[in-house]
Amino acid sequence: MQLIRRHAGNTPDCWFEVCPGISIFDIAMKTRASYDFRISGGRAADCIEKSLDKAEHWFAVSLAGASFPFIRPAVLGWIILMSLSVVQLRSQEMVSASDTLASEAARLLSEYIQVSSVTGTEREAGEYISDKCREKGLHVEIFTDSIDCYNFAASLYPLELQKPNAVFLSHIDVVSGGTDSLWTYPPFSGAVVSDTVWGRGTIDMKGAAIMYLMATSSFVGRASMEDLPFNVTLLFVSGEETYGERGAEIICDYFMHSLNAVVMLGEGGIGTAELLSDEPDKPVFFISLSEKRALWLELEVNYQASGHGAVPPSDYATRMMIHGLYDLTRREPEITFNNDNKGMLRAYGELEKGLKGFILRHPVFFRPLVASGLRKNPLMASAFTNTSTLTHLASEETAINQIPHRVKACLDCRLLPETETGRFLDNLAATLGHDEVSVRIVSETRNAPPTVPDHFYDIFTESLEEVYPGCGIVPFLFPATTDNNYFRNQGVPVYGIIPAVLDQRLMETIHTHNERLPVEALLKGTEVYRGFIDRLFMKSPEEEPLPETEAGDAPIDVSELQDIP
Repeated sequence: MQLIRRHAGNTPDCWFEVCPGISIFDIAMKTRASYDFRISGGRAADCIEKSLDKAEHWFAVSLAGASFPFIRPAVLGWIILMSLSVVQLRSQEMVSASDTLASEAARLLSEYIQVSSVTGTEREAGEYISDKCREKGLHVEIFTDSIDCYNFAASLYPLELQKPNAVFLSHIDVVSGGTDSLWTYPPFSGAVVSDTVWGRGTIDMKGAAIMYLMATSSFVGRASMEDLPFNVTLLFVSGEETYGERGAEIICDYFMHSLNAVVMLGEGGIGTAELLSDEPDKPVFFISLSEKRALWLELEVNYQASGHGAVPPSDYATRMMIHGLYDLTRREPEITFNNDNKGMLRAYGELEKGLKGFILRHPVFFRPLVASGLRKNPLMASAFTNTSTLTHLASEETAINQIPHRVKACLDCRLLPETETGRFLDNLAATLGHDEVSVRIVSETRNAPPTVPDHFYDIFTESLEEVYPGCGIVPFLFPATTDNNYFRNQGVPVYGIIPAVLDQRLMETIHTHNERLPVEALLKGTEVYRGFIDRLFMKSPEEEPLPETEAGDAPIDVSELQDIP
């Protein structure tokens, strides 16, 4: 990174002569947060003191041999005033640098949003962000290069060096923008309004990709001069919104040896406030260690009955489907406790005070009370239940007065890790209550063992607490499905977290209209990731054995990928 350097007349540039290695990013991020000079463990405070010492020495030398003792108090006062002016000037420079970073972050995210990358069309957006990684000095390796299967890595060091690797995982693809008229600004406009970037993918998850890029690239200069103990890699994949078959699955099957990952950070958790009863302003971050898996189902009724709508038969296809779905959607899912979600409640209970905290720390004993509370919060309840959501309902095209013989429906089911598919389908069939309703599995994601928190988790939480002093941290079971489980199944510890504080209103825009992300969240998240990397470089990779992988233990010829469907 470029260092800020400024000369005032003949005054020596003592600030950075005694403060080597402080980058614009160091200064700007800390200044934006609190105008606090305690940069990188107090180095800036030391620099100010040394700067004053050096300035005083300079003036003392200039007066050496002069017999004007009556001037010295005045000179000392002048030095103090000058030093205060220098500090004020530096503060102004820091604010300017901070504004520059904010502008760059907003610009990068806006441009990335403007390159539409709805699942199946990732390559153009992938080429855009891979070019930005090169411009930032990262080493880019393209794994696959097709319009719907563009996967690449961007690293501080070339992957061929096989350094132990901390990997930041993000997906290039986004869901459809939907109806433009429902958006305040068009979904792929990347509009920047009132310090907020608008558009599809700002939260899920192009915003995180920009945080990764800004944080990692700030270490390019250091990596070029030092042999750091770890590599840091940004891994961009396709097809996450359709469960990774064109992205994460290919990486795990063919490229795990190249990555040599020892830890991975991806999406999943987020920070939120207004959660704790007695401390509504205290941010709480949820870090996912495991997640539910997806099971997509197609229901079909194919039933021959009389065809005229004026004389309805006692049973016909649409009626059968409606009856089954009515029972399914009215059913209240069972609250299920497992080790993951009980741990989440206990950690949450440690943050709450009084009787509520005590109850949360003992969820099994107070099961009726806890279950009742969970049902009032659908987001929390989803981490304790198997859910089935009706997403499509259609019949064959007929005239209005013609009874269709075939009706289809689609269910998006999310299952707790311990739920067996067969048992779930048996319960579903019993609830539908009609033999004429057939059930077909469209897609099913992999289950994976939960990540056990290790020293990488500790490093990350320390970084969170530095940027958000006094924040709460809760490990939890993510109620949706991401690419993370692919890599957990390879033996890599994966932590799902985007370190930004978003309110409920913003989180509800994910996968719907008016998705947006404040620029401040971009900068704070970047600062957390940078703190993580900085702490990581203080560790020795020999302290922790590399994870054993189940696949991809040896390099392959990329030509083998021609057989990938």
